[in-house]
Amino acid sequence: MSAISTQDLKVLSRPSDVLGLLHLGGHALLLLGTGAVVWGSRGEPWLPLAMLLHGVVLVFLFAPLHESIHRTAFASCWLNSATGYACGLILLLPPNYFRAFHLAHHRFTQDPAQDPELIEPKPATLVSWLVHVSGLPNWISNGKLLLRHA
Repeated sequence: MSAISTQDLKVLSRPSDVLGLLHLGGHALLLLGTGAVVWGSRGEPWLPLAMLLHGVVLVFLFAPLHESIHRTAFASCWLNSATGYACGLILLLPPNYFRAFHLAHHRFTQDPAQDPELIEPKPATLVSWLVHVSGLPNWISNGKLLLRHA
């Protein structure tokens, strides 16, 4: 198998408003679909499973937020900004703050003194890991951050 050429990689990496909107629309349909499953599961024993599925689709809004702050989700700057703001609002993560935070991470990746993603220590116990993967500390932190930036 041969490696992809630089020219082909550039073509495949070129942002597109149409393709970006198709991907974002698909994500929105998944959110609506899993939200409908949650709504229809009220009072049923599988409600937690439906909520977990919806939560996974919801958290994956981080992908368009991430690509939007890199300005790679769409060819149009305004679509990147609008998507970043919409996803940031839903995820309680202000896009301008996240852009500065994330670009600092890229600038200082794995530098323990300057990489902002290394500020919080990794979970050291099973309990702390379970709390971490629950997402609750993230939602609480993002909610406080959003209120500070409001």
